[in-house]
Amino acid sequence: MQFLYVGAKNAIQKFQDPDWDQVYSALKSINKKEGRTYVKLQHEVSESYVMCYGSKRALLIEYYDAENQSFLLGEGIEKPVETLIQGSAGPVRVHLNEILAVANAYDVFEFFHRANTIPSRYSLRAKQTQLELQNL
Repeated sequence: MQFLYVGAKNAIQKFQDPDWDQVYSALKSINKKEGRTYVKLQHEVSESYVMCYGSKRALLIEYYDAENQSFLLGEGIEKPVETLIQGSAGPVRVHLNEILAVANAYDVFEFFHRANTIPSRYSLRAKQTQLELQNL
């Protein structure tokens, strides 16, 4: 596994085959910062990965499967009310149930670290690309 963490002032940490404590420590630091954070954990063989970005107030978690399809994770009942959140690659259209907390990131990243997939209790919705957003 490969692990990437970009924190405050774009400080970058990279780990090859991180243990769970290293991943947890990086995720835990999201709660301490007001700025944006980016965390990615990638399986080297399948190339699938999970990543989260945002702040402790609004965190998005994405899952990229082995076919490189991108999904936003949601919790609970889907709330089709949409909002735009600014990501590093442009705006991301999200549903309200897809704005998650750091506790969700702990859960998803730990499960992915162990099983190379995400917990079934989260909903998956295909992420709209910037090109798709322009055509709305």
